[in-house]
Order: sequence, then C-alpha cells, then structure tokens
Amino acid sequence: MKPCKNFVKLNAALAPRKIVVFPYAGGSPYAFRDWGPLLEPQHELWSLQLPGRAGRFGEPCLDDMDAVVDAVMTELPALVAGAQFSFFGHSNGALVAYACTQRLERVGAQLPRHVFLSGQKAPNGPPRRDSELSDPELVRFLTVLGGMPQEVAANEELLGLYLPIIRADMKIGESFRPHDRLRLATPVSVLGGTQDNETTRETLDGWREFCYSVQRVELLPGDHFFLTPHRDYIVDLVKGSLVG
Repeated sequence: MKPCKNFVKLNAALAPRKIVVFPYAGGSPYAFRDWGPLLEPQHELWSLQLPGRAGRFGEPCLDDMDAVVDAVMTELPALVAGAQFSFFGHSNGALVAYACTQRLERVGAQLPRHVFLSGQKAPNGPPRRDSELSDPELVRFLTVLGGMPQEVAANEELLGLYLPIIRADMKIGESFRPHDRLRLATPVSVLGGTQDNETTRETLDGWREFCYSVQRVELLPGDHFFLTPHRDYIVDLVKGSLVG
C-alpha cells in the first residue's frame, strides 16, 4: 500500500481488521491514540488526518464536506482493500464518517461493516452557523462544550493557530447535505452523552431518517466528550462490530 497523507496509523498492528476514526472539530488524529493498544494485535487503527492537522499542519484547511470526501476517496479504497473495517466518527467527525459511507455506497465500493455516529445529532434541521461566532463567543462556546483546552484559551498565540482550524471544521459540518436523501444501508450505531444538550434521545433517534439499519441508539453518562470516560466500553463495541 502506498503511503497515506489523509490517514495516519495509530498502532503497530498488522491485521486484516481495521478501525478508521474521524476526529471531532479541531481534533488531532492523535486524540484517538490511546485506543491503539486496546485494539492490538487483531485490529489496525487509522485516523483521518485532514490538511492543517498534525503532520499536515502547514497545509491550508479544507472547509467543505464534498472536498473532504473527495480527498478521503483518493486513499480510502486502497487502505481498506481486502480488509474488514468499521468507521467511528465523533461530533463533526460523525458527519464526515456518514458522508464517506454514503459516497462508498453510491459508487459501489467496498463498505464498512458498521458505522458509529457519536456525539452528533441527526442533520434534519437547519444547519447552525457556529463558525460565524466572534472569537470570544467561539471560545466560550467551546469551553462550555468541553473542547477548549485551558492552555489554549489562555494563550493568544495558540488561539490564533487553533481557531481558524476549528472554524474550518465547523464549516465542513455546516456544508453537509445528505445527497439525494439517500439513506445508508450500512448498519449504524448512534451514541450520545446524557449531559450533552445536543444529543437527546430524540435528536439521536433522528438518524433513523437517514439510515435503514440503526442497530443501537445509546446514551452514556457524560457531556459532549463522554467517549473519554467510556473509552474501553466504546472500543469493545467497535471491536464487536467486526466479529462474525
């Protein structure tokens, strides 16, 4: 397999089963690094690495969902060729995981066994425009959400680097429109946090409008970043999607 620039490998496993993760807005691929040892040796762990992140920090960010999916499709089919694989996307990354799966279905490509949509309400209402918040408003919004590290919020130089990245990611989510209202045939699980006001049972159940096979809708104790305290449980769910 040729070297990837849109994906980075997060563990040392060489295996026929692969987990591909799609980070939240502003998140580095390495936000999922601690999943790696839990998945070895039977599962490789790969993360989407968009321009402007980690090893691609000097590249201009993408801010449109179709452009992101186009970039993913240049490498994903070769990455997963002949493997069993599942997707896990959190928050904005859940929309990217959905959009990529929808593209795979539309072009008749190899499909994931399962798609996990985490911390993201269904896209069945008018898109929010959080990318248009002022810098102070955006910092407050992210702080309440739990996605603003204190060392970044307190450092003007770091904010100057971080906020354009997260605005670009927010624009990706805001530009997302499920093409032709095509519902996914791929099995889906939907996860949310009980203290996250965006992921109520109702807003998570809304994914049924976009998916034929929603096999699980589950709320776990916690806020928007509930996946951190429930890491081991979630990793077991993802591993289980590739059994049998």
